[in-house]
Amino acid sequence: MKKLLCAVLAFSVFWFLPARADHSVLARPGDIDETQAVDHAVEALTDELKTGESEIRGRWYCYAVYYEDWTWIDGFSGSVWAVELTDPDVKDTENSVQVHRCFSYILDASNGEVMQMEEKDAWDDISDPEDWQPLFVPTQQQIQPAEALARAQELLMTALDCDRDTLENWRDYTLTASTDPNGRFWYHVFMGYGGRLGSNTDPMAWHVYLDAHTGEIIWQTDPERFVGRWAVQAAGQDWKDWYQEQKTAYEAEWGGIGSWDYLQLAEFEKHCHGLPYWPEEHFGLPSENELSYENALSAARTWLEEQGMSSRLSLRQSVFYADMSNERHCLLAQGITESSRFWSFEFVSEDDPDFREEVFVDPVSGEIIDAGNG
Repeated sequence: MKKLLCAVLAFSVFWFLPARADHSVLARPGDIDETQAVDHAVEALTDELKTGESEIRGRWYCYAVYYEDWTWIDGFSGSVWAVELTDPDVKDTENSVQVHRCFSYILDASNGEVMQMEEKDAWDDISDPEDWQPLFVPTQQQIQPAEALARAQELLMTALDCDRDTLENWRDYTLTASTDPNGRFWYHVFMGYGGRLGSNTDPMAWHVYLDAHTGEIIWQTDPERFVGRWAVQAAGQDWKDWYQEQKTAYEAEWGGIGSWDYLQLAEFEKHCHGLPYWPEEHFGLPSENELSYENALSAARTWLEEQGMSSRLSLRQSVFYADMSNERHCLLAQGITESSRFWSFEFVSEDDPDFREEVFVDPVSGEIIDAGNG
């Protein structure tokens, strides 16, 4: 992997490990919602610890999962909420992983009654930004979990211009967050999590990040692209299969995709409403405030000359990366909203068919930010 992609982005956050396979489905009518489930668990915890809600809300972490059919408790069969409330204080460290105490509750989803409680350990590894992260128990002044989910549902229905019944296609979801040590956090609603839509980058997954204090949309799945992909899927053809058909047709006209220039790459991606495993913008075009193709290419050639490389180099491919790393969700979970944008030029030697050099150019400064053989 290029040196450019090896930079470590530091951010002061806690990372926890709820089982990633656990996810909710939309609650059945008549059952309590996630806000009510967390409220019931908080009430039970304050009774257990003999403390007030102010010691829990905005400080402790929570994670809730709704299960339609729960049969793990003798004599009970029905829907439940499983809620975990985790103490932010570190009680121990094991193998560089921090240990916290955690209270786990199983609630009857029909009325919020606590059927089971267990005190156990939770672990977080702050060095691993891929860990799943729970949200703070919201204060009464913050957006509540059920409100965050409802907002994501509304945005999805608006994008698709559909009714609520269509949401059955995205009934599996997770509600997690990006938090900082000062009590601020963003909700991350991932609709479609579970089953075949388990990946952050699945083209049919729907993501919304909301500021828990203001309700502001921090980031969401591009609605226009999403609608384009779903139109293919809704017409009865798997979008990824359709994408491959489009790629074959374009390559028949333009040649192999490895030789396309930045204009062709951007046009093709727009036509397909994204790329497999990369539904958000990847190949793009420079903005008015960024270097033009001609100026960026000139900067790359000047750098090659300064390195004493042969002048017998020809340009094989040009790319403008609107986001090269495809780590959008990982970055958002760390509080980072901007993506990496830059020019890339790949040169091949007229004398040595095995030689190629790729040069990355900052689109604002014109500086060479990375280069390497292949």
